Amino acid sequence: MTDVLDRVTDVQTRLLDNLESVQERVISTQEKVADAVTPRLPDVKVPFADRMPSASEVVSNYFDFVAKANKMNRTFAQKVVDAWTQDKSSSKAKSTTGSKTKKS
Repeated sequence: MTDVLDRVTDVQTRLLDNLESVQERVISTQEKVADAVTPRLPDVKVPFADRMPSASEVVSNYFDFVAKANKMNRTFAQKVVDAWTQDKSSSKAKSTTGSKTKKS
């Protein structure tokens, strides 16, 4: 990697470490609040609840979708970069030998 990419990677790593730390604190707070509030909530019957996915299933489905979309977008972006960075001399040779020129 280049020096610039090393620096970018270092910043990204620190950012993700900080994000993880914040997420851990949020989860801890959510668990405490849920433990305190849940026993006080009324038992509500939701129509068709047996036909609905659980919250965990919705989250898993969402992140499965995002992972697939991210993979697809990565492939797309790489192909765009490749289109602009490939050896153009070999492309020109292919296009001139493969096409017929019409004479007037």
